[in-house]
Amino acid sequence: MGAAFAVALWILAVGAQVVLLPVTIALVVVVGFGYTAAVAVAQAWQVLTVGTLAGPSDVATPAPSRSLSVGTAPDGGEPAYRAYFLRQAWRDVWVVTRRSARSTYGRGRELYLKGWEYLGNNGVMTLFLWPSVIGFVVGTALLAVPVLVGLLVLAVLQLLAVAVTALAWGVLVGVLGSIEVVLRGLRRIVVACPHPGCYQRFGLPVYVCPAPGCGERHHRLVPNRYGALRHTCRCGARLPTLVLLGRTRLSAQCPHCSMPLPGRTGRVRIEHVPIVGGPDAGKSTFLCLAVSALGSSLAERGGSVSFVDTRDERAMTDGLAQLRRGDRLVKTGVVLPRAVMVDVRPPGADGRILYLFDPAGEYYAGREIDSQRYLDHASVALVVVDPLAIPDVWTAFTEQDRQVIAEAAPSNLAGAVREKAGDVVDRLVGALRGRPAGNRLDRMLVVVSKSDVMRRTSVGANLEAGVEEWLDKVGWGNWVRTLRGHADSVAFTASALDLPDVTFAGALAWVSGVDLAVAGRSTPAPRALRPWTSASRPGLLPRGHRLGRIAVLGLVVLAELGLGAGTIWYALHTLQGIYT
Repeated sequence: MGAAFAVALWILAVGAQVVLLPVTIALVVVVGFGYTAAVAVAQAWQVLTVGTLAGPSDVATPAPSRSLSVGTAPDGGEPAYRAYFLRQAWRDVWVVTRRSARSTYGRGRELYLKGWEYLGNNGVMTLFLWPSVIGFVVGTALLAVPVLVGLLVLAVLQLLAVAVTALAWGVLVGVLGSIEVVLRGLRRIVVACPHPGCYQRFGLPVYVCPAPGCGERHHRLVPNRYGALRHTCRCGARLPTLVLLGRTRLSAQCPHCSMPLPGRTGRVRIEHVPIVGGPDAGKSTFLCLAVSALGSSLAERGGSVSFVDTRDERAMTDGLAQLRRGDRLVKTGVVLPRAVMVDVRPPGADGRILYLFDPAGEYYAGREIDSQRYLDHASVALVVVDPLAIPDVWTAFTEQDRQVIAEAAPSNLAGAVREKAGDVVDRLVGALRGRPAGNRLDRMLVVVSKSDVMRRTSVGANLEAGVEEWLDKVGWGNWVRTLRGHADSVAFTASALDLPDVTFAGALAWVSGVDLAVAGRSTPAPRALRPWTSASRPGLLPRGHRLGRIAVLGLVVLAELGLGAGTIWYALHTLQGIYT
């Protein structure tokens, strides 16, 4: 009786397991795949949630850009991290896939051995559980297919996502870069070095990382493979790539000589204004009076004129004080000039930066003018004509006129042998003809200096009533016509210590393209930009990489949930077909 009951129980247990064998196989597959998915998500979490450079998928720190050769990086690259989806994402996908495969195989083998130990190698119980053992073995064998498919699909999805994102990244970079180039062209922004011995033109300055203790020099801080909106310096500081995002708030340097450039470089038009004239023509006097007058005029309207270099501000302030006292300015040294950089901010407009080049008059003698390569970038010029350097003026002087000049400035008695004003213009025209930009300028301002002395003579009594007509009358008409032939617009004015500020302000505003009518509006002037600040984050992952890894992790979770749901649906559908 007992034996019959045992046999019946065995037949019932085995029969039930045989009937439920498809369910056992499906359950092993579903549970095993779920466990595999959990392993894959866990591995992705371990790889993609690391917030430091070191981790399962290391992020290499860019090489520094410093080198002994000025203006070049030692590795030809930037001291910035590549955009995540262009380099690191591919490595992350490979590391996640490799670790998931290894972990899945190791854990699956371990579970299979433990399951076989409890089910297939358990003495008498194996006689009752052999259908379940068969289901376990078959299910485990069948599990390899969805696991391999799942890992393959997961890797393919990640690779496709990275590839599509990288493509979209490239399109975004191209669009942003093109917009900036177009805006720079519409604003006619030409960037060149204002420092002596360089004067090189370039498309993009070198920007210095503002993080304390860093100082890395970024040569290509534009939308490119290092970032679309931001570049992350090797120290971890984030730098803007567009003018609209504040790139001009960074310290800029010339890529050729590494000398500093003014703020707002690349944001507003830079007007190169060469001041042309012979020795002792009065160039520095006019420049000092004109800059001061323009600053006062704009300040009354709510604008401002500021010096980029404090040395220029001190020199202009001291020079103006000397002129007000009746003293002569110290003669300009015979060295290549560094531009007086002035940031003009009229209300209602962006304004512009003026590079005012005031070389010694000796540089317009002989072939010295060839060294003034800033003329290549100029679209305007300011020609200061010394009336005492016009031979016909000296010829027309009476003895009384000479006495007036001797009393006003004894050194001017040497004017009969000074550099002729016409020769200076001839050399300027020769330099313009050799320019890559052509021999024509947009605007040219002709300034006749020392009119306060000249008006006391018989020759210059009516000078200020009509400067152009006066020049033609004293035999300078050929040079007036020469200048008109090399500029679209030519204006004439006089310079004297006793002339009102409005004369100087209007003259400098006209030649430099500053619209004083716009400056008369009630709108506020552009605010001064604060320097860009960004803290360094040594050893930490760039924020762009963090966001990219979160996106990839989200993709892994969604893919595993989708694959798991598909596996369950397929198992239920198959079981329904078997039992119906």
